[in-house]
Amino acid sequence: MTKDHHHHSDDDAVATDAALRRPFRESYQAQVDQIAHTRAIFEAAAAPLGEQQSVLVSGGGLIRPLLQSEITTLESCCYCQCKDWSKLRLWLDVDDGNDSTAAVTVTVTVVDRSGWLEQHVSHNTFEGTVVFRIVLSTNVDADADVVVDEQPSSSSSSFDPVAAGIHHNLLITNCIFNHNCRVYRNSIIKDTYIGIHAVVLNNGQLKCMTDSSEMIHGELELSVGPESGGGRKLRVQTESTMMDVCRMLGMSRRRLVVEPKTTTTTTTTTPAPIWNTIGNHCIVRDTPTLHNLYMAPHARIAAATLIDTVVMLSDSHIDHASTACRVLLQWNASITHSSHVSDTLLMEEAHAGPHSLVASSILGPDVHVSAGEVPSLV
Repeated sequence: MTKDHHHHSDDDAVATDAALRRPFRESYQAQVDQIAHTRAIFEAAAAPLGEQQSVLVSGGGLIRPLLQSEITTLESCCYCQCKDWSKLRLWLDVDDGNDSTAAVTVTVTVVDRSGWLEQHVSHNTFEGTVVFRIVLSTNVDADADVVVDEQPSSSSSSFDPVAAGIHHNLLITNCIFNHNCRVYRNSIIKDTYIGIHAVVLNNGQLKCMTDSSEMIHGELELSVGPESGGGRKLRVQTESTMMDVCRMLGMSRRRLVVEPKTTTTTTTTTPAPIWNTIGNHCIVRDTPTLHNLYMAPHARIAAATLIDTVVMLSDSHIDHASTACRVLLQWNASITHSSHVSDTLLMEEAHAGPHSLVASSILGPDVHVSAGEVPSLV
């Protein structure tokens, strides 16, 4: 075989690898952008503002404090409580046909939104910085500054008859509520971003714990194969592929050269997250404990027992009395029916359940584990 043939084969392999990685890179970048955008919104909202002041945010919207009349509405008509109303914010999108930012700012800061608050917010206790997003015109692409708003899934659309709003929550601290979300009857929601059309219903504690927040952007270190004389440590991300895993284990027959910014092992550009993220059209319901959670659009959690430090890509789900601790789920992966999974990466279409016990493992694409124990496996 000639050297030229070897050269073309390597080039073809690199091109194929890059094409396979494209959806993984796009998913990773969307996650980075969402975390950075949430941080930017919170930092803008946390800045001290007077009643007639506002601050511009990306996408042409602005954030302003509540008017005194709006505070009165929340207290007397909506039965809400707060020790410091000056920290609550409205995040407004405006489409009035005027390209002048200054004109938009003046218009929005003098419009009373008490009617919107009375309809969408009631029976809550607020603490810290809380942001409510109001979309004033259907012509505004309300999510263009982060990701294109997808069509509702069949599961999320089943909640359409439920009125959008934030109602009957015991304590809400440092949260951002995007428009048309449904947040009902939760005990504690803290340090959390809730996306468009998301449903957060009947949960206990939804918090972001700083002691393990390094994994919320999707990086996990685990040890596989301890039963064969000593564990082999792997450092994987939500977007890792079997090719990545084989290279880390020294099993790859060839070595592909990929630019550092396009690999799934590079995390230096990821901003340190401080928030749970519940993406657009996600569902989180009937789960007593949720800590350190990132959910891409259309992911679902229903009646789980414990969720602790979990990253879920689109259409993945955890349900029916299952627990997940330090777990990464790719697209359409699932943990179901009283399964217990820890320190594990589930690749696309991988499934654990019913009654599975999985620990320190990597489940490849289309793998199904049920009714048994997997202590350490690739």
